[in-house]
Amino acid sequence: MEETYTIPGFFVTQPIGDFFVGKISADILRKIAYADIRRLEDRKIETYTGIQRPLSADRVKEIIQYIRTVDATFPNTIIVSIDSSKIVDSNENSLTIKLTEESVKIIDGQHRLAGFNETNSIGFELVISVFVDAVLEDQALIFSIINLKQTKVNKSLVYDLFELSSIKGPQKICHEIAKSLNSDPAAPFYRRIKLLGRKIELYEGILTQGTFVKYLLPTISDNPDNDVDLLKRNEPLLFEESDIRRGKIFRKFFIQKEEWAILKILINYFNAVKKSFPNEWSNVSNVLGRSIGYGALMKLLQKHLFLIGVEQNQLDEEFFLNYFSRAAGKLELNFDEYPANAGGENKLYSDFVKQMGLS
Repeated sequence: MEETYTIPGFFVTQPIGDFFVGKISADILRKIAYADIRRLEDRKIETYTGIQRPLSADRVKEIIQYIRTVDATFPNTIIVSIDSSKIVDSNENSLTIKLTEESVKIIDGQHRLAGFNETNSIGFELVISVFVDAVLEDQALIFSIINLKQTKVNKSLVYDLFELSSIKGPQKICHEIAKSLNSDPAAPFYRRIKLLGRKIELYEGILTQGTFVKYLLPTISDNPDNDVDLLKRNEPLLFEESDIRRGKIFRKFFIQKEEWAILKILINYFNAVKKSFPNEWSNVSNVLGRSIGYGALMKLLQKHLFLIGVEQNQLDEEFFLNYFSRAAGKLELNFDEYPANAGGENKLYSDFVKQMGLS
């Protein structure tokens, strides 16, 4: 007799039709589901079939790491299609299906499901939406609505929400540093950061908090979610001296709960920038204070000046001024020379390195 599995749940009626919403063991779903990967079948006429993108190995790896955390959750439904021939029984409260390979086809959620294996899927239940006998056209429509109609979340808002966390992880430290620099009249970033990614009545700001944190976070951690998970488990965070040369220049301060040191170094560093390039820094339209300039300056600190300062036991403002004075007046800091893209940021960074004699 063929093995079956009963999914508890309920039917939902919407304009597209009826579908079943229930819960299913991740271990069961990963064994019976498959994804209709979008593939090129005939290069001559470029006819495509399938509705999904190929799996991203990096994305799957991230999800595997996330599933290991103490507060892993997937509250959104994984959406599947099932042929009615695979259904044994159904009623208002359950759907019983055959337990065979490729019983259900994933419409949305293939990366989440790919993150589960024989070990981490045990005891993990997933919410599932089941469309019965959905034609390919409807499957594609559902997939496109889910993936194209969603509003992208403002990263500045996401980082701002870390203020509510009781755990002082890397993201929350970066958020607090951004707030401190933005609110201190003596700090070089006073009222220059859009804390929620948008201007407010008191000031406009020229750098979003999302951008500010994007470049600061890697100096503390290359896996901030894992750090938060370790903190929640009361397990020690790891640090090696070689981390500094790999870019995590502020990690030791973070682990030792000396975020004041990170803040002080950033103030010294950017005060040196401000004093060396006073006109450019005060001009809100200049490339130096925008995301391109900030990214190049953070890379310069991360890859060169911090390392030199540690060797010389000097990270005060005068130390940084000594280097920036070598480049003052020698760079045409405008968007024609340094366009607002990754190439412009890398070119500005390289020109600073050259002018300072660091290459």
